[in-house]
Amino acid sequence: AALLAYPLLIEPTLDLNAQSRWWGIIYVAFAVALTTCALMARFWRRAPEPAEVTDTEADSEQPAAAPESGSAAETPAETGSDSSTTVEARAESRAPDGIDWRRRLVWIALAALPSSLNLGVTTHITTDIAPVPLLWVIPLSLYLITYIAAFASTRRTAPAWAIDLAAALAIPTLIVDALGIGGELPRMMLVLFFLTLTAYAAHSLLAADRPPARRLTEFFLLTSAGGALGALLNGLIAPALFNSVAEYPLAVALVALLPLAAGDRSRLARLVGSTLWLRLLLFGLAGVGVLLVAAGDTDDDRVLLLAMILVCLPVIALMRRPWPFAAIAMVIGLFVGVVRPGLGAELQERTFFGSYNIVDRDGRRTLSHGTTRHGSQLQDPAQRRRPLDYYDPAGPAGDIFNVVGGAPRLAVVGLGTGALAGYGREGQRMDFYEIDPEIIEIARDPKWFSYLSDCPCQIGTRAGDGRLALERAPDGGYGLILLDAFSSDAIPTHLMTREAIRTYARKLAPGGVIAFHVSNRVFDLDPMVAATAKASGLHAMSAEIGSRPSPQGLPSSWVVVARDPAVLERLKKGKHAWSPPAQGGPVWTDAYSPLWGVVRPGVFSDLG
Repeated sequence: AALLAYPLLIEPTLDLNAQSRWWGIIYVAFAVALTTCALMARFWRRAPEPAEVTDTEADSEQPAAAPESGSAAETPAETGSDSSTTVEARAESRAPDGIDWRRRLVWIALAALPSSLNLGVTTHITTDIAPVPLLWVIPLSLYLITYIAAFASTRRTAPAWAIDLAAALAIPTLIVDALGIGGELPRMMLVLFFLTLTAYAAHSLLAADRPPARRLTEFFLLTSAGGALGALLNGLIAPALFNSVAEYPLAVALVALLPLAAGDRSRLARLVGSTLWLRLLLFGLAGVGVLLVAAGDTDDDRVLLLAMILVCLPVIALMRRPWPFAAIAMVIGLFVGVVRPGLGAELQERTFFGSYNIVDRDGRRTLSHGTTRHGSQLQDPAQRRRPLDYYDPAGPAGDIFNVVGGAPRLAVVGLGTGALAGYGREGQRMDFYEIDPEIIEIARDPKWFSYLSDCPCQIGTRAGDGRLALERAPDGGYGLILLDAFSSDAIPTHLMTREAIRTYARKLAPGGVIAFHVSNRVFDLDPMVAATAKASGLHAMSAEIGSRPSPQGLPSSWVVVARDPAVLERLKKGKHAWSPPAQGGPVWTDAYSPLWGVVRPGVFSDLG
């Protein structure tokens, strides 16, 4: 409830200073309550539990006990009892306290898997399916709900249906998601359902195996360590090992191992391995995979993935244990997460800020991060200086540079491929501010993109946060400051606040303008930029085109801000309809910038 309340109630109502104060007050109250509980546990401790009886002590005491019936020499065979059952009963009664390192490692693994999958799903759906920043609330809420549901149960057995179904859906989820089957919303629902099912199965296994109360401190410490390990795998280890976002498909593949944690009691493996018609069907599909490979259609990575899956299916048909199924899932996960992203890519790099691909297709070289395109360039030497996509000269960007882009010094926050350098003129200087040094290396290397090297103007590149770097620039130096930095599919909020706009205004030369690239299918940022600019004593004008301005262009939306409204009026001489943005938008500050108030209506229905 607290998690969902933050973006919906707390963030729109309180600024960061008020949130900090209230958080401090509540945390002090929590610390006092926790200290009180500790003191109560220390001074009002219950009577100690009876000492445990070992197997040796129990065996030595048993002959001395007076038998209730028959002679003292009665043996298990004579009484019809089964000694193995007695041993098993003792082992079961002793199991909760029999905590060895194997059991501890299982606890850690069962906590790490859903934690890693939760983070992987969040990154996947907000990068590769629908770049909606607020979506992180949904998978985290589902993850927490499964934990609550699992530990609310007093059962000592995990639901076999959840374990089997989660393992069975591992490969189909990889296939549907990797092949892009269905629309964005159905794929997102599948991924979220798989996360919920897996998290519930893993958390149920943890809850069923929890020890007695006196060992719960160790148990929850280890499960917390497992959750932290899952986060470390995604946040630190995977970026160092892989050039792609491989942790998500690998976590999906590892779900196939859940039946092993349940004691290898998977009904799925036995069902497939013992049903003749299922085995015949899988062998038939494998034959289709062989034909696809023989036909030579494996240039398409989707066809190759499908063929590989079909060829591997007979192994599933022959199995009676989960290991072969899990092994196939891991092979597919490695292909989807590690091999496939690099197929057809000229360059694949991963940094702290994201995973980038450079792909050549139809005479155009494109730099992308997930589903977000960060720029492209035509490979024809006669046209390679032409800016493409959102920056096409036939779009609003062309109006900005043609009308107000003739100043001697220009600043651009966000580099991408350097496409805006295509507007550079002789005698100008363009300073690009880019937070990711790897992007600077890519853009400056003519082997990949030549916008910077082909520009007749003087080019400067500076690594670091654009707002902080601009604060160190001389006041009054730039005739145009253009904000083109994107995180996922939106401009970082700290670049669009009242304090940020006032910083940019100080760096403007007389008659200068600030341009915001606000193209976004999730957020309607025009009214917010206009209201925030007005609160800073500035005026705003915007233009948006919902269709391609040319075969090389993409729909885009821009907002231009200036001190002098007469400067903005000049934009009306351009090709597009420039007008004041809608009124009534929120004013963002460094302490108050809620995203919920700028979400476009019907955004989730558009994902279908």
